[in-house]
Amino acid sequence: MFVGGVSAGCAIFAAAVRALRTRGHGARLTGVLIALAALLGLSGCTLLENTLSDRETAVNVGSASTREDGILLNIVRASRSEPLNFMTLSKYNAAGTLEGSIGMTHNGDALNYNIINNSPITTATSALAKTASNAFVRNAFTPSVRSNTAMNFDVAPLENQEFYTQFMSPLGLDRLNLLVNAGIPRELVLHSIVKSARMVHRDGREFDYNNDPTDDRWDGENGPDARAHCEGLQSENAFHRPFTHSAWDKPHINDCNYQKFLYFLRNALQYGMTTEVVDTPPKALSETAQTKTQTLTVVLTQAPQASKQKVRLCFDRAIAASYDKTVHGSIACNSKAYGASGANYQDLGPNVRLINPELRSPYAIFQYYGKMLSSKTVNRVRLFDRPPMLQTGDKKILTVKNERGDCFASAYHRGESYCVPNQGATNTKEIFTLLNVLVNLSLKASSLPTTPSIQVAPGG
Repeated sequence: MFVGGVSAGCAIFAAAVRALRTRGHGARLTGVLIALAALLGLSGCTLLENTLSDRETAVNVGSASTREDGILLNIVRASRSEPLNFMTLSKYNAAGTLEGSIGMTHNGDALNYNIINNSPITTATSALAKTASNAFVRNAFTPSVRSNTAMNFDVAPLENQEFYTQFMSPLGLDRLNLLVNAGIPRELVLHSIVKSARMVHRDGREFDYNNDPTDDRWDGENGPDARAHCEGLQSENAFHRPFTHSAWDKPHINDCNYQKFLYFLRNALQYGMTTEVVDTPPKALSETAQTKTQTLTVVLTQAPQASKQKVRLCFDRAIAASYDKTVHGSIACNSKAYGASGANYQDLGPNVRLINPELRSPYAIFQYYGKMLSSKTVNRVRLFDRPPMLQTGDKKILTVKNERGDCFASAYHRGESYCVPNQGATNTKEIFTLLNVLVNLSLKASSLPTTPSIQVAPGG
């Protein structure tokens, strides 16, 4: 980078003007070089700094667009049962060059100095030209500055054990705790990460209701009529309470699987299902153990352990109150009676002993949205839009169109165009935020081949 500043550049420029006013090619040549230095001193840093600022913005916008397009492309791949592929921007290199040249005319003698060959080029003009030159200008010089920039990206595929170990593993309560408290609507989070609702009946039987919009059967048959019948039962509130309607018992015990899942999910939302971090009490001192030998008794004692923190599932009483629901103390957040009673879900009836959500892996979440795209079952994911549940104002959980236009994210794959529109796809943008978080949570330092860096090198 050029040293100096505006004040120093102005001083050099003044010296250049004085040198240009002296006689002799040598003095004028010196003036030319000083003027060029002044020109570069005045404009070089400004040009490069302006370029760097624009470049920073362009890289920020470009990398975000690349990330969002990559998420959409992987959802499209999942819809076609193709392997997913994730890339990361591992390094960014930028180079900038600044070139300057100057030409001078003095009384009709044109002096051009070739900076590369380090020699002047003088051309004498005719007497008429000299007269015209003297009439209009005594000394004139024409400087020019050119800048050039180049950018190179190093993109690395995430193809290693560390990444896939995290990416293929089911999420735990620690991840659930992070996501439900991150500001993303809880309904979108739970629809995305909950694989199924596992219910334990009071008689000990277990049932698993899957979050699969394609799985609504009736009399064992799965088709448009069966799905419409199950949706009608949901509208009629036939699933409340569990095992009090014939749709829960034989021969329909495995029918309307997705609608039964939606019933439990909506109850979880209304009752304020969330997570909290609690301290586990420290373990008490272990009993003294003695090991005897023939001549020596060794006494072993265990040092006291510090309390640890764990994440547990609970229900927020404040959220439940906004839906006129009452949370039992055995499942309420910040409750001293947590887990003390077997009547955890009294409002759901006497047949429900326990409900546990089973969570997906990040990989399975991409598959979930991919299957939704390929089976065209997006409209079957009926979001519970009763206030104050979902504030996005968007009715669909995923909006992807086969067109081009004003797109938040776009992809072209196997001859088809895919677009998440900028307008009317608020939930999809939130889902993309969630997916991006999950991909990055799967990364470790060892997953990246290099440390991201930015280099700007002016040259000539």
